[in-house]
Amino acid sequence: MIVVVADTSPVNYLIQIELVDLLHRLYGHMLIPKAVLAELQSEAAPEPVKQWASQLPVWIDVAFVPASDDPLLSTLDRGEREAILLAETSHATLLVIDERKGTQAARVRGLETVGTLGLIARAHKRGWIDGSEVFERLIQTTSFRHASALREIFLASLTR
Repeated sequence: MIVVVADTSPVNYLIQIELVDLLHRLYGHMLIPKAVLAELQSEAAPEPVKQWASQLPVWIDVAFVPASDDPLLSTLDRGEREAILLAETSHATLLVIDERKGTQAARVRGLETVGTLGLIARAHKRGWIDGSEVFERLIQTTSFRHASALREIFLASLTR
């Protein structure tokens, strides 16, 4: 059985560009920790994100994650910490996460990760979306941060 856990950022961005259903199409069922749900519902979240998080689709389950005093996770925000811990305890096949420090911490723990751009690339390769068009929408309509060289690297990856 495939178990996929998601952190806040990829879900947030996919909601904002109206492609959150890609997660369901790609993976079926997903788990998010309570901290991720709280971040999606926070006052700081964009309105469409808060609305989506107030009525989660049936393919999302929210899980409680016990606190951890692991010093390797102490520099991460609560959502990232809980997503990594949930991925470990649920023996997740994949952790959906964007932040560099969180991704590095997850990989050190042996977790496979994919970020927002990886999700877009996977959907593009299946012919479901135009990855270059979605990338442009992502960077123009959200707060998605990227290095300038990333555009060329990402667009080149779509043709491989």
